[in-house]
This record gives sequence, C-alpha cells and structure tokens, in this order.
Amino acid sequence: MKVRVVNLYKKIEAIDKDITELKNTRSRISIERDYSDSLKNSFDLEISKLENQKKEILSLKVLEAPNDLNKQKKDESFVAKNLYNTQEKELSKKSITIESPSAAEKKNEIKKQVHRY
Repeated sequence: MKVRVVNLYKKIEAIDKDITELKNTRSRISIERDYSDSLKNSFDLEISKLENQKKEILSLKVLEAPNDLNKQKKDESFVAKNLYNTQEKELSKKSITIESPSAAEKKNEIKKQVHRY
C-alpha cells in the first residue's frame, strides 16, 4: 500500500489529540454517580483502542521509499525565515510503500495510491 508520510503523521497527531481529550474528560467524571465506573471503563477501552492504532501505525515497515527522500539539494540550506521550506513541500508529495498488516497473512501485496487533496 502506498501512503504519504504526511498522512501518517497527521493520523498520529489526531490520535494523540483524541487520547488527551478522552483522558481529560475521564478525569472530570464524578465518582459519586452510579454510572461513573462503567463510563470510565468505556473511556479506558477507547483510549486503549486508540493507543493500539498508534502502535500499529508506528510499527509499519517501509518496503519502498523514494530514492531522493533523504537527499538534500546542494544549493539548499536551512532557512529560518520560511519554516515550511521547499524540501518539506517535496517530501509531503512523496509516497512510500508500507507492508499492510493483512498482507503478511494473505501474502499478497496491496498497492493503493493516496492522491493529493
């Protein structure tokens, strides 16, 4: 499956944000209510699901990366005035091929092109 690194990074950021919000909401649940234990258990379950999703994304193996992924242009140096420089723009357009978790079981390579939006 081909995905853009920036999409994986955004997904991880969204998961981290959701986990933080769930933990904050969970901490505000009153202990005095009858339903507080079941509600906290539901929050814990969702938090663990999100953490497992994050672990899956972080454990993906890169099968094929673009040749020029780590290559920096000779005339390009770090410019502090423009935080989103041209190299980052180029990297956000690149795709990598990762091993799909189900591909290991089926032994079929799944290729999917994620298009720019």
